[in-house]
Amino acid sequence: MNYLAQVLGIIFDLDGVLFDSEPLWDESVTATFNYFYNVIPSLDIAQTIQVRSNPSILAALIEKYYPQYSSLQEEVERTNAYLEEHFITNMTSRINFFPEVQKVLEKLLELGISLSIASNAPKKVVSEIVTKNLFLRTQFHPIFTIDDVTNGKPNPEMLFKAMRILGIEPMNMLFVGDSLSTDGEASSAAGIPFVLLDRNNTKKGGSNDYLSIKSLTELIDLVNSQNLEENAKEFQNV
Repeated sequence: MNYLAQVLGIIFDLDGVLFDSEPLWDESVTATFNYFYNVIPSLDIAQTIQVRSNPSILAALIEKYYPQYSSLQEEVERTNAYLEEHFITNMTSRINFFPEVQKVLEKLLELGISLSIASNAPKKVVSEIVTKNLFLRTQFHPIFTIDDVTNGKPNPEMLFKAMRILGIEPMNMLFVGDSLSTDGEASSAAGIPFVLLDRNNTKKGGSNDYLSIKSLTELIDLVNSQNLEENAKEFQNV
């Protein structure tokens, strides 16, 4: 693992970490394909896509269920526009945050930790979620989405931008995500220690170059223990 120094900032993935909206997205994808192509797609193929962005999932499903398209890009654009509006209109009000989220975030802020978000979700969707849950706006800065960068995760562009705004070095950051293939790779490329949130202990794989937690509450002990250790080192060097 990258050397873990005093923790001054934490970047969070959004979906799967603060809440789980994947079943809601699946509903909207199903509604989208029923609307455009009069089919109910099997979403198994979506689970195999490494970078689970809406356009990549839609492209794979269109190629399977509507191979007679004249332009895949145009099909993805029109279905994605419908998908996002369907999700915003029907799903964002149904999002429930994991029960420990609010207290953990408040405690981290009390400890002086800067908090940021790096999500591959569309900006308009994240903006709607933030509007309906204002504590996200007051507790997180900056918030980066797929539309704020040229390349989404696993490219580390979001993480680099967040660190520049926060003014914090990689060794003093943590990135908390629920995917080794997207969040973990982005974190490694940015030189930030990665914390895998694995609530069901099912996401082992790859190298062991990361910490694994089952609940965000474990972040409090991690930050406290690490920062106490660093403060003790500084005291000894006085």
